[in-house]
Formats: sequence, structure tokens, C-alpha cells
Amino acid sequence: MISKKVDDLTIQDIENLVSTGQSESQRLEYKQEIRFKEREDKKELIRDLSALANTQGGYYIIGIQEERGEAIGLMGIELDDVDKYLLQLDQVIRDSLEPRLFGLKTRYFELSTGRFVIVIFVPRSLFPPHRMRDDTIFERSTTGKYPLNMDQIRRLFTRGLLLREEIRNFIHERQDLVCTKRDGAIEFNGHSVVMVHLIPFAAFESEISIAINSKNREAFASNIRPFGPNTGWNLNFNADGYIWGAQNNERGWYTQLFRNGIFEGACDTLIRDYNGINAIMVNQLEINTIDWLA
Repeated sequence: MISKKVDDLTIQDIENLVSTGQSESQRLEYKQEIRFKEREDKKELIRDLSALANTQGGYYIIGIQEERGEAIGLMGIELDDVDKYLLQLDQVIRDSLEPRLFGLKTRYFELSTGRFVIVIFVPRSLFPPHRMRDDTIFERSTTGKYPLNMDQIRRLFTRGLLLREEIRNFIHERQDLVCTKRDGAIEFNGHSVVMVHLIPFAAFESEISIAINSKNREAFASNIRPFGPNTGWNLNFNADGYIWGAQNNERGWYTQLFRNGIFEGACDTLIRDYNGINAIMVNQLEINTIDWLA
């Protein structure tokens, strides 16, 4: 299984899939070759990508030979112009997949043979279901994609709506708790507060449960910082998980890592009076967010 972000992948990661005989899974699909001149190839591509997006998301790799779902060869695909191929790939996806899927990323690696491996990262969709135009709807299991019946399609529509509602409710509840001073690591002393949430899909599906222990505390202490100015801070435990907090001259900021993997950042240094109006310092907000997530 691939655990890295798509931007961090190396050719060694792809080679390891073959050398270890990594099997396809709910989040991993191999294809030896895709040629856009064949309509069936286009249909197969869109069905595969939509099935990943409708389920858990994952990786679709072109150029790996498989047998009964197990990677057995890194063959690559012969291309005269890899950029042209990627352009065609993007066009097929854009023209054939509905509704549009955001967050999809594509990379390629050149093998020593001069052939190429194409890696497509497919995000799990917040707005399922997706399908090829005028086609049925697919999900994915550990053994491959499968078509959905009407009850399953109805469930997929409902799942997307419920997930969005759960996310909205969580954010609104946290905003209310912090602003009414019923929760939060920092006393904001009446200042306006900017809050940012980073929410993984799995947070609402019981797939994440971060343990509270000294080993995790040590790892988090050196790798995570509060959402705010880069000054000193303390890492502590609370009922929800881990919390990093800091205060300076009656201003405050913190990061809360919940046990289910959600990050919450809150800071009251990003809003300043501008001709009698509270204005967000957009440039500093961008800098803080990038530093926080890096």
C-alpha cells in the first residue's frame, strides 16, 4: 500500500510495489496500459477512477503488470510524448467524468528503459457519486470495482450529504464552544478569533483513534506547532486529545489535535482594526496556515 502523498512519491516507491508483490486493494489499482484511441480503454479508465472517488480514494497506476491483482512487473508504457499523453488523459477525465472531481493529481516517472509509469492520485469525493457520462455508477472493494444497484446509489448520495452535514455541525459546535468560552485552551479576552479546521474523511467513520501516551507526545512536540506566531508554546493533554497553546501580551493562539484526527487552529492575532472595521490580515493568515500544515 502507498502511504505517501503523491508529491512525495519516488520511483523506488513504485518499484517496491512490484518487488514486494503488492496486491491491488480498495485504494490501489494497476493497469498495464491505457490507450485513448480505444473507447473501451477510456470507459475502463473513467469507471476505475470514479469507483475510487466513490469509495475511499487512492492510487491508479498505469505501467504495472499484474496477475490476479498482484504486481508482477514494472513494464511501463511506451510514449513518444509524455506531456501529450498527460494532456489527453486530463481531457478524457474532464470530458467523460461527471460530476467534475476536484483534487485529482497526476505524476509520471521515466524508467531506465525509456518507458513511463503514470501515477494518478484520486481523492475521495465529498460530492459522490461520480460516473462516466451515460454509464452506471461504480464503487470499489478489495478485489476491484463493482456496479451499484439503486439502493446502493441512494446510499452513496446520502453518505455524501451526511458527511458534509457532520462536518458543518462539528465546525459550528466548535466555534460556539470557543467563542462562548466553554472550551478551548486559550482565553481570548474578547478579541475576534480566526479558526481553521483540517478534517480527514475518516474522522467521522471511526477509522482514526489517536492514543494519548508519552511516545506520541514526544513525536508531536517536535513536529506540530500552534496556529499562530512562531514563538514558544506548551504541549499538553486534554479530554479531546493533544493541545498546543501560547499567549503573548493578552493575545493567544492554539492547535487542538482531536483523537479522531481533526486539527483545529485558533488565533486572535490575525484580526486588526482598520478604520473602525475588523479586518483579517490575509497575507499573514496564508503564512500561518502554510507554516501550520507544513
